[in-house]
Amino acid sequence: MLNEVAVEGTVIGNSWRWSSDTLFRLGVDRDLLRSRKGSGPRDASDYFTVRASAQVLGVLPVQFRQGMRVRVHGFLQSREHEENLKAFLLRAHGPTGALAVGDETTEQITLTRVVTEIMAERIAIVPDLNRPSRAAEPAPKPRRSKNGGEAPPASAEPKPEPAQEQPADA
Repeated sequence: MLNEVAVEGTVIGNSWRWSSDTLFRLGVDRDLLRSRKGSGPRDASDYFTVRASAQVLGVLPVQFRQGMRVRVHGFLQSREHEENLKAFLLRAHGPTGALAVGDETTEQITLTRVVTEIMAERIAIVPDLNRPSRAAEPAPKPRRSKNGGEAPPASAEPKPEPAQEQPADA
């Protein structure tokens, strides 16, 4: 059986932690040759939850921020969880206060929900092509310190390293 996913999209919102995993929502635009879901502004994209284990992200904490472009390789995983009416009403939109249900009853009424996630095996941050590249800038000339050795460059802003895909087992 084949269970492989490769998507590239834009991070929607900020990432969050669950146990030792990092999760984030990814908006993925459909190819032009594939049909849209509807006619609304959000119907051009599909939205997925991506789950990355600590082993995939490595030892450094990673914060995926809204608007970042990322490429994710992994597989689909589904899981079930129980949700009671009380938890649902706390997250629901609309006039939920109009419902008159006792606390005991809201905890007894439950629903089994299925969640499908992309389990990331590799994640790469896609560079923003609209920003000018720093790679084209000339390297600063080394300064000499008082003792004759090289001093760090005068620029206080460190240059970012380009992201590269890391295999999950590295």
